[in-house]
Amino acid sequence: MTTASTDDDLAAYLDELGRPPAPRLRRSDEDLARRLAEVRATLPATTDVVRRLHLTQERLDLEHELDERARAERLTELEAAFVARARRGDLPADLDRDDLRRRGVPPAVLRRAGL
Repeated sequence: MTTASTDDDLAAYLDELGRPPAPRLRRSDEDLARRLAEVRATLPATTDVVRRLHLTQERLDLEHELDERARAERLTELEAAFVARARRGDLPADLDRDDLRRRGVPPAVLRRAGL
């Protein structure tokens, strides 16, 4: 991996930490995808304006929740790459533990990274 790509991964990890997590209901990805397919199939044939509005909002909510789950998976991958890079001693010299904490890196992650 090149330094530029690892710097990009580090920046992406720190950026993701700055975004608040979306609230989640306890539904599986399959349940969400199934309901999203149902809503998408029902929406074009719906003539009632209020019902159409509710279905459109539900579609947006379901798409958002699926995107947030994908984001959470990406954050896990970025976190693992950060820990590996830190363990190799490959972080920029101007980044110390306190700076990383201020940027939102959880203490448990810093411990796993050996910082």
